[in-house]
Amino acid sequence: DYYSDRILMEEMSKFYNSFLYRQLRKKDEKNDLLQLNLKQTNNLKIGNDRVTIKYTGKGLHATDVASIQTDTPLKTKSNIYYFEISIVDTGTKGNIAIGISNKEFPQNKQVGTTEKSYGYRSDGKSFHNKKGDNYGIKFSTSSIVGCGVQFTTQEIFFTADGNFQGIAFKNVDTSELYPTVSLHSPNEEIRINFGQEPFRFDLESMVIDEALKDLKYTFEEPIVSLDIHKVVLDYLNHYAYLNTLESFVEESGINKIEESLFRASKKEANGPILSEGLGILKKDSIGLEIESTKKKKVEEEEKKLVGQIQHKESVEALSDVPDPMKSRSQSNVLEPPIKAAAVDPVSPAPMEELIMSRSRSVDMTKLLPITGGIADQLVERGIMRELLLDGDFEKARAFLKTNFSALWNDDPYIRFSLWGLQFIEYIKKHENLKAIEYARNYFSLLPADARFVCRDEDGYERHLTVDEIFSLLCYENVEASPVNYLLSIVQRESVGDYINAKVLTAKSKNGITSLEKMLKQLVLTQNFLLEKSNNQGAVFKLKIQVTK
Repeated sequence: DYYSDRILMEEMSKFYNSFLYRQLRKKDEKNDLLQLNLKQTNNLKIGNDRVTIKYTGKGLHATDVASIQTDTPLKTKSNIYYFEISIVDTGTKGNIAIGISNKEFPQNKQVGTTEKSYGYRSDGKSFHNKKGDNYGIKFSTSSIVGCGVQFTTQEIFFTADGNFQGIAFKNVDTSELYPTVSLHSPNEEIRINFGQEPFRFDLESMVIDEALKDLKYTFEEPIVSLDIHKVVLDYLNHYAYLNTLESFVEESGINKIEESLFRASKKEANGPILSEGLGILKKDSIGLEIESTKKKKVEEEEKKLVGQIQHKESVEALSDVPDPMKSRSQSNVLEPPIKAAAVDPVSPAPMEELIMSRSRSVDMTKLLPITGGIADQLVERGIMRELLLDGDFEKARAFLKTNFSALWNDDPYIRFSLWGLQFIEYIKKHENLKAIEYARNYFSLLPADARFVCRDEDGYERHLTVDEIFSLLCYENVEASPVNYLLSIVQRESVGDYINAKVLTAKSKNGITSLEKMLKQLVLTQNFLLEKSNNQGAVFKLKIQVTK
């Protein structure tokens, strides 16, 4: 309805007003403004400010026209390029024109009189390839006239005294065009504004309006909410956000929806139907629904899990203290005794109880039918993430060695990342001596190709060497250093994501969610469209689109 549409448009407007336009007109781009080509001075005098132009010719013949372009093509990194001229003096005849032309445009021609030029003249006509059409208002002394190019639609428009005059030209080849101004009678004088001053025309509103049109089309595209729910469900399950996953299933009612859809698709005239995965036994003839013993299924899964734990490594393998009888050649998968006693041996009982208690705290009867649950080691992955996010790195290491021993032994990235988190924690507490002692005991066991998995300040995954991690010790004020991003709690999440992906990959599961696939496809599609338009228009950046 009207009210909801208005609210939607207001919210979208806030977003674009606060972010998109700032990206278009960053202040630091003022150092990258176009400049006039000072070599094109035939019958023209350029002022000391390099933006004021005065006609010095006689203006008696058609060839007395004097045109000047910029020294470089107009910028194509935004969806719209725009510039203005102020008419200081219309001269004796008022034959001023503003527009766009290609590099080969002759200086003694008026813009709009060649195949590759487009102009708006002071008599109100638009010109292209010598053909003139009635277009906008006439302009004279004190008028401010603008010219804009929309790269996404390949259109050219003009403005007069802040008023949009309409689209003048469509289907324009917008590759390598130059802002151009033509003068043709004595005393004509103009001043060009490439953005060094505020424009008379409200370009900001136009940018927002154009963006809102595209966004409105996006919002009008129909999509089934259940499909969105499944995408979110897949993401939460993939990254093992247990609490959020359980809450989402409960609040969205997706388990009930799936159950209903299954019944509708499997409905038969006679006989019972067993709803696979949902545990629903139904007899359509009498409308009887009997819930199967879901609790029994969970108990069986728990029993199986406990049996697996009981066959795990001994207390010695769980402990961070190695067996002195073990050979030194195995030291790359064990951990040395540490003098500071920062690492305490962890017995298997607490690990076993941790899994059992966490399994009981999550209502697996809701999650198993939809996610596969324990089949994908959901609980273990969830516990691992929670331990890391809580900063309990020692217990996280013990838990990993108990439940994912192959990963611990085979992947030096995981060992380095878990040790590195503890090292960083000492740095954050300004306990540098403990950090050095910790690193001396642990980092020396790493192979040369080991890397610390983290995310940089822009959110991109990086793999750092031991020396790069050690650089944290070089700064007196590490919080203000170039590597301060390592102190962020985001690094715990990064290590958790890496371990989670390795667990799923080991089980032949996809290392990427459906949501991430769609976003990657979106970025690739936008880049393809930009390439098809000769890289003209704003570069699509996912971070900008999802940030408010």
